[in-house]
Amino acid sequence: MDEIGNGKGYVLSKEEILEKMDYAVSEGADQMFLQGGVYPDLPFDYYLDVISTVKSKYPEMHIRAFSPVEIINLEKITGKSLFEVLQILKSVGLDSVPGAGAEILTDRMRNIISPKKATTEEWVRAMETCHEAGLPGSANIVFGSEETKEEVVEHLTVVRNLQDRTGGFLSFIPWTFQPQTKRFKVRAVSTQEYLKVLGICRIFLDNIKHIETSVMVLGKGVGQLALTSGADDISSVVIEENVLRSFGLKTEKEAVKFLKEGGFTPKRRDLLYNYERYEGRELSAV
Repeated sequence: MDEIGNGKGYVLSKEEILEKMDYAVSEGADQMFLQGGVYPDLPFDYYLDVISTVKSKYPEMHIRAFSPVEIINLEKITGKSLFEVLQILKSVGLDSVPGAGAEILTDRMRNIISPKKATTEEWVRAMETCHEAGLPGSANIVFGSEETKEEVVEHLTVVRNLQDRTGGFLSFIPWTFQPQTKRFKVRAVSTQEYLKVLGICRIFLDNIKHIETSVMVLGKGVGQLALTSGADDISSVVIEENVLRSFGLKTEKEAVKFLKEGGFTPKRRDLLYNYERYEGRELSAV
């Protein structure tokens, strides 16, 4: 939700995070996705403690955490280099990093939608350093504001060129801005436009193996169409979501049913696109 300036910001304690993890594991989770806002007064030890505690209790849990904007903040508060910060996080259990906060990677659009976030240059530096540190992840595009078609292509070019250098992006996800956003203009994106952009992403980003569609944001109808328009992945079954209004698949059985009804063969994977750990495990929709 768009909560900037409404006084509802919060910091979860380690105990609260573990309580959430206990519930998630009881529901079958084996991957943790964690990110938040930038809080300059929160010490680096907090981040280390959270990651190390979760990894200690659940050593098989894949931890994907901290957006480029958060990582840049950690560089500032520690006085260490970006690479050093990432190496320390990796040593306590961080496995991969989401390429969040990209939205549209042009300076004009970033000044409109996120003037206090990382610049295009800073975002690229953060993700490139993540990949150099052995922390792969994803990248995305968020459209449906005042961006031009040329800026969409410029964004994809930035991502493609970075992928050529590092090979660290495992997947790419096209999103649309959500209508509850109040800080800048958000326009309705038709299904046709979304599928067109998704298809362009698949063709243009031939150096990124997987294109995800977000059933969580777009719903099942568009999600099934997306799987015939360039996407090969429906992302994760989300147990708890605190940022977006979710229209997604709540259980593995729902996901399996959704894929089979669309004529696809469901295949479970982890965040690094490893399938082997789930081989021999039947996926049932009932």
